[in-house]
Amino acid sequence: MNRAAFQLFFCTVLTITVFTPDVSDSGASRGLPNVPPDITEPHLPNLILAEQSAYAPRCDVAVEDGQFGHIELCASTVLPGQAGNSYVPLNMLDDDPATAWVEAAPNDGTGQWIEYVFEWPMRLQTFEIQAGYAKNASVHQNNARPHEVAIFADDKFVETIALRDDMTLQTVRLSAPVEAQFFRLEFLSAYPGRKWQDLAVSEFYVDIEEYNYQLD
Repeated sequence: MNRAAFQLFFCTVLTITVFTPDVSDSGASRGLPNVPPDITEPHLPNLILAEQSAYAPRCDVAVEDGQFGHIELCASTVLPGQAGNSYVPLNMLDDDPATAWVEAAPNDGTGQWIEYVFEWPMRLQTFEIQAGYAKNASVHQNNARPHEVAIFADDKFVETIALRDDMTLQTVRLSAPVEAQFFRLEFLSAYPGRKWQDLAVSEFYVDIEEYNYQLD
């Protein structure tokens, strides 16, 4: 399935935020950069106290009420916006490599996760991911990129995959279909950034049409 078909079911019609206070790294020290307004990429050279909300999971609505019900895209943490840029989960659904979700953990993103939440269980086997901040080659290399990824279906481990370290949209097909209401990617390791340790993902689509599409 091409990217247009993937995106057909992920039109961005509304955004909400859900905070969960009991996450493991809630309250950790992570800062906003003290940078001039023309800096347009995640950057943490001079740390100040970050907002508590940066360390709580956030969910954005991908589809309010579509053929496959209500769908949300969530992330374990979100780097606070800066210089007019935001790093929210919904950036992974906008077909724009110049935007990205960026995590807010005080490390290279190991243990962070992104997750689709469906209204009811979906059967799926294929997803696409553009690993890293693919705005341009320099930004991509300056920030951390996902390497090894553990896949979970409703909190049950499925398998581990390794992503290439490039700016392309990578298609991943699981060894067998899974059925899940919660489909999660957890980052086990990262390609290190040349300047900063923030881990980013530019795009993330799941193919729910393959097994769930029904003609009227």
